Amino acid sequence: MHVYTDEEVRSSFDKGIPIYFDTMVFRNLWKLHSNPRASLLESIQNLSERTYLPHQVQAELHRQAYSEAVLNNVPLPGLFQPRGMLETVKNSVQAEVKKVRPQGQKDGVTTAQIEGFQSDILEKFNELNEWLEGIDRQLRSWLGEQVNVTAIRRGSTTHALLDEIAAVFDEGHLLASPTEEELEEWKALYLKRVNQDDPVGPGKTDRNKGSIDEAAGDYYVWKEMLTHCRQRGFSDGFIFVTEERKPDIWEVQQGDKALRRVDPRIQLESLEATGGPMYVLTFDELLELAVADVGAREILSNISQDVKVSMSTWSESAYDELLELLGKRGHERQRDVIIGAARAGGYIERAEIGKILGWGDAKKQLTRFRMPADRAKAELVERGQVSQDAGDPLWAVYDGPGEAIGYAVPDVFAEIQLELDGDKSE
Repeated sequence: MHVYTDEEVRSSFDKGIPIYFDTMVFRNLWKLHSNPRASLLESIQNLSERTYLPHQVQAELHRQAYSEAVLNNVPLPGLFQPRGMLETVKNSVQAEVKKVRPQGQKDGVTTAQIEGFQSDILEKFNELNEWLEGIDRQLRSWLGEQVNVTAIRRGSTTHALLDEIAAVFDEGHLLASPTEEELEEWKALYLKRVNQDDPVGPGKTDRNKGSIDEAAGDYYVWKEMLTHCRQRGFSDGFIFVTEERKPDIWEVQQGDKALRRVDPRIQLESLEATGGPMYVLTFDELLELAVADVGAREILSNISQDVKVSMSTWSESAYDELLELLGKRGHERQRDVIIGAARAGGYIERAEIGKILGWGDAKKQLTRFRMPADRAKAELVERGQVSQDAGDPLWAVYDGPGEAIGYAVPDVFAEIQLELDGDKSE
């Protein structure tokens, strides 16, 4: 099966072939502040006459957009946290000064001295606060306005992140839902192909998900693209933009990067169904083709790289293997807490850990609780399934000395778990 060169991809792109997007492309953009995110969305909107969003992707984005894993990680522009910390410090200093009382003895502190000292402190804190306000305004002008997550949770406003995506695509380019008959047919085909002796994707690595519809999501996206191309007469091929790293549509995964060779069985079906090949590109690779100005392309690429999941972090397969190892080694408690923390957006409080482990309100020690997870990671590093630079899979969070108040996991675990179980924790 032919491996398409960069020149061939460029030639097909210049012909105006259609472009379809996967879920994770936009999930990555949601990690950016408003203005950088708008810059990347504009690069898609500039291709709006030929870009499409499959219905399955729309459904996944809508479901995920309201999840805690997304809402807890929407970035806040400016210095909200540092300014809050400054206010806390000011209140603490003032509280200490109030403990000082005038003293009657010789050389003792007087009321005037105390009041003057308080005035000086307040003046300095006000100056510092004004300085921070100026920095805050500048950062907000560069980064953009804050997404009102509270209003989204309350349902008192539309979801800004979803509204942005809808605005990028022309009317009719948000693909309609497949019919019930089509979905039933696709579901049967999916089950057949992933359960054969030599399984074939898309979706073969997801076949153990909680439900068939969740497992078959990637397959539905692919079938939507083939059906749309056939109905619209797009016969020169199509581009599928995805950040997918799983050995699912790729024939081989090698080292840090999947080879640019789609599984020949998938490619052959694409050719037979549409008359042209499926070109699978990352968002950065699309920018290379779509943005002619080198300087603008470099700026956009740098923004995109800010949220790219590198190979020094956890992949879905490594996360799966971590959980499996913990279960096999008899460390189900650590496994369940990692899953619980991931479903909660990356952090789980001690009280919730007690519920997961069946302790209720009982006070129990979690001494050296993270060590089995560290050993599992070390084993995965030795196997070459995750880099040593990847974050620790589980760590304690403290609020001063004493017992841990909760446990945290890498942010990427929240994203992976959301994909694995369809965010059933909502």
